[in-house]
Amino acid sequence: MNGIVGRGKDFKLTERLTRTSDSRLLYEYTIDEPNTFTKPFTVAISMKASEEQLFEYACHEGNHSMAGMLGGARTLEREEAARN
Repeated sequence: MNGIVGRGKDFKLTERLTRTSDSRLLYEYTIDEPNTFTKPFTVAISMKASEEQLFEYACHEGNHSMAGMLGGARTLEREEAARN
């Protein structure tokens, strides 16, 4: 056993997205790693539709560049406001 979840040769991830209404999705994932856990387990997350802009930040590199991306967006907003 290597002690790191998701790194074992027997690791299995099952994902499911289910539309539960016109504005909601249910995201579920099940982790099955018999060398780490005594039994598989499932996590469920309800997600609601939004008109707001989303920023992806899942990767490590994205986390480091988030300040720059947001700073650039604020600069564009200020420039637009100055033109109006």
